[in-house]
Amino acid sequence: MTTLAAALERWNSDVLMKYVALLGAGKGVTRKAERIEVVCRHLLDKERLRRVWQQLDPVAQQAVSNAYHHDGVFDSQAFVAQYGQLPPRPHPLLADLALPVERFQLEGVEALPATVQHYRAAYPILEAETETVGRTDLLTYLQLVEQGALKWSEKNRELTAASVRKVMSNLVMGDFYEEPDTVTGRTVVRPFGLDMFAQGAGLVTNAGKLSPAGRQYLQTQDPYLFLEAFERWVEEGKFDELTRIKELNGLNARGTRLTPPASRREKVIEALSWCPTHRWIYYQDFYRAVKIWQFDFEVEATAWSNLYAGPYKEYGTMDDGSYWKIVKGLYINAIIMEYLATIGAVDIGYVAEEFSFIDSSVHYTDERFSLHDGLLYFRINNWGAFLLGQADGYTPAQPPQRALFTVDNGLQVRLVADLRPNEQLQLEAMAIPVGEKVYQLD
Repeated sequence: MTTLAAALERWNSDVLMKYVALLGAGKGVTRKAERIEVVCRHLLDKERLRRVWQQLDPVAQQAVSNAYHHDGVFDSQAFVAQYGQLPPRPHPLLADLALPVERFQLEGVEALPATVQHYRAAYPILEAETETVGRTDLLTYLQLVEQGALKWSEKNRELTAASVRKVMSNLVMGDFYEEPDTVTGRTVVRPFGLDMFAQGAGLVTNAGKLSPAGRQYLQTQDPYLFLEAFERWVEEGKFDELTRIKELNGLNARGTRLTPPASRREKVIEALSWCPTHRWIYYQDFYRAVKIWQFDFEVEATAWSNLYAGPYKEYGTMDDGSYWKIVKGLYINAIIMEYLATIGAVDIGYVAEEFSFIDSSVHYTDERFSLHDGLLYFRINNWGAFLLGQADGYTPAQPPQRALFTVDNGLQVRLVADLRPNEQLQLEAMAIPVGEKVYQLD
């Protein structure tokens, strides 16, 4: 018995008859064994199969080819994202008839638009170039840890509100948004992202100290050492970014089983590595690419969803489209904005006001779903290209070397340039201020 015949044996006779009819050979074929023989005769004979193939709708041919090139698995969401429709029906095929896979590619744009239109209003799009700022902010955070200036909650290992404010006050450009009335980890982006990334990357220990890798990177700023930490964050980081979608509920409910955060994070990072560098990518185009490239990921490890949007479970049901936007889309936004933009790997274009493309009113809430609702565009820079495996080495966009100070015979340090926050912290740990831009070494 052929492999195809053995597979067809698992189907009942009525199902087999439908396939016999599609092949145009339905008359007088009544027994199951005969129906299996008819299907095999048509699909295992090269010329007959070719005639069947030629009768297929072009979209159906593309669907069968797509499944063939993905180990026989047909991903309907990915196919619809690329071709805009499903085929009339999939059919078996032979390798020599399969059409070549059309590789979907993101183009991006060279420059950001000035505004975005939403509900008859035009909102300005802000641009944040992060490469130098993000790398400096991470060094500042590590310097604060080294000096014992930060404290964490014993319950969840998140920075205390006072420590969040300390990190915030030492950032080069502050947060992406204006400082809120109440500064905590739940109301800011960059300070929280720095802390969660450093912990997940193994730069900071559970005891609130720099790890050997963290101390070595603070001292050397070696890109390859940081690459190892970045990969560890991708593959092992345990913090679940879903918790940053504040209007998403049911995460801790009885019956909820979530997939490991790393399994989702790896898919997002892999999809980003397929994007062009130095081009602005629109967020919805990236969502579409994630589906087409088959980097879509599961969030819940159950056959049903236990999550709901907004404060009321009875109004929080999400259909497939809203589930993808709220649960998966905002999860992706958090990865890009809170981590990659914060450490300087991607530049972002965003709306800073209370803004969201997700209609929250249907879920009976006036709140934004997350701090990342306003993300519209991202651009992979030199640092990001290196971390994502798109460049063999790292060349800073701005030369790192510059004269900072002079030291005279009396061990007085005179600054000749403005220091970055991490450099200021290092100097203050070694010398005493005795005048404007003058410090004394003992």
